[in-house]
Amino acid sequence: MSYKKKIPSSPRIDPQDEPQNFYIAELVQECRVEGYATSSVWVNIHIVKAGSPAEAYAKASKLGKSHNRKYKAGSEARNARWIFRGIRDLIPIYEKIEDGAEVMFEAHERMTEKRIIKMLRAKSDILKNIQGAPA
Repeated sequence: MSYKKKIPSSPRIDPQDEPQNFYIAELVQECRVEGYATSSVWVNIHIVKAGSPAEAYAKASKLGKSHNRKYKAGSEARNARWIFRGIRDLIPIYEKIEDGAEVMFEAHERMTEKRIIKMLRAKSDILKNIQGAPA
């Protein structure tokens, strides 16, 4: 079994290091449809710019709530709604945001070759869900 943990990139090593005023906010959104016992839940990952962790939390919460909405789902036009359930995590970014910047990574321990290969996906699989991307 592997061990997986999300870790902010460039973790604070020097006490002088300061966040770059950007945070990764993991927002939990529930899609609830009338007549169904279970819901779909999405974890949406956003970058939030803020001067402090408290400000980032407030901005992320406001952002999440801004996606609350009601609508009619499916051919039966069932009542449905997206509900912001909360913030799963808020991670400061210590590296300057620019092309190629690493903002977070996952650490996987005790990985066999088979499990490493299983993590990888073909280019066509990665690109097929990105609208407008050539395969």
